[in-house]
Amino acid sequence: TRPAMVHYIHPRPHMLAMADELFGHVLAGRIVSEPQQSFALADAAEAHRALEGRKTTGATVLVP
Repeated sequence: TRPAMVHYIHPRPHMLAMADELFGHVLAGRIVSEPQQSFALADAAEAHRALEGRKTTGATVLVP
């Protein structure tokens, strides 16, 4: 059995408390996530090839 999001969102007050805790850590600077690579929006096809080819790590963003 694989956990899915549905296992974490019920009851709703529990999910909202977890979200508040997460965003509190982000706002306090204890959790920082910087994109590891970015591609111009015009290079979206190249970005997809890099993702499909497993040539990326972490977050990848397209910049307009």
